[in-house]
Amino acid sequence: SRGSTTPVVDETVQFNAVGHYRMTGQSVDPSLDADLTGSVTWRSSDATTGSIGSSTGLFTALADGTTNVTATLSNVTSNGVAMVVAPLPAAAIRLSSSKGTFNTNGTDTVTVTGTVVDAKGSVVANYTGADIVFAVPNTNLASFGGSTTATVAAGNVVNGVASVTLTGTAADLDGSLLVSANAGSLSADIQLAAVSKILDSVVISIASGASTGLVVDDTVQFNAVGHYRMTGQSVDPSL
Repeated sequence: SRGSTTPVVDETVQFNAVGHYRMTGQSVDPSLDADLTGSVTWRSSDATTGSIGSSTGLFTALADGTTNVTATLSNVTSNGVAMVVAPLPAAAIRLSSSKGTFNTNGTDTVTVTGTVVDAKGSVVANYTGADIVFAVPNTNLASFGGSTTATVAAGNVVNGVASVTLTGTAADLDGSLLVSANAGSLSADIQLAAVSKILDSVVISIASGASTGLVVDDTVQFNAVGHYRMTGQSVDPSL
C-alpha cells in the first residue's frame, strides 16, 4: 500500500497489487512480476471500519477499529494487510444542562454535562486528552460543593461524557450564571438562569369590562398573571 496502515477516520490509502509469476515447473521469476492493481478484486473484512474500491484498491477509513484488506485474482488470494483505523481527535466540547433555570435556595441542583466531539460532531468515545475543568466565576449564585471549579480526570470521562453537579447558593438572588468547561485547548460555556422564586402557575383572564360575546372584527385584551412561590413554600400572592 501507499500510505499508512494506521489512518484516522476519513483518510484514504491507495493499495497496489503485484503478481509474482513463474513458468510451469520453474521457480518464481521476478522478471515476470506485473502490476495487478486494477485486475484483482479488493476486499475489506470489515466494511464498517474501512471500505475499499473493489476494482481500484482505494481504501477509505470509516470508523475506529481494525479491518483486513486482501486482493484476489483467479482463485489466488494475496497476503492480508491489517488496517487499524483511529478515531478523529477531539475538536470541541459541547455543554448541556439538566435544566436552564435553578433556584438560589441552597439545595436546588443542576447537572452540567460536557461531551467531547470530533470535527464531524461525533462523540469521541475513547477520549484520552486533558482533564475537563468546569468553572463558574464565583459562588454568589452557585458552586461545585462550595468551590468555583470541579475537575473530571480524563480517565473518568466515560464514552466521551463528563458530568458535574452545580448547587444554587442560599442567597435568594436572581441572575445569570456562565458555566465554562476547559480541556487543554478545548473550551465551551453555557448560560444558566438563577431565580429566587419559582413560577407555580399562570392564570389568564379577560380585561375588566370586556365581553366574551364577540362579533367579527371585535378585539379583546387578555391579561396573564403569574403565581410564584419560594422553594418548599406555598404560593405567595405578594410575589
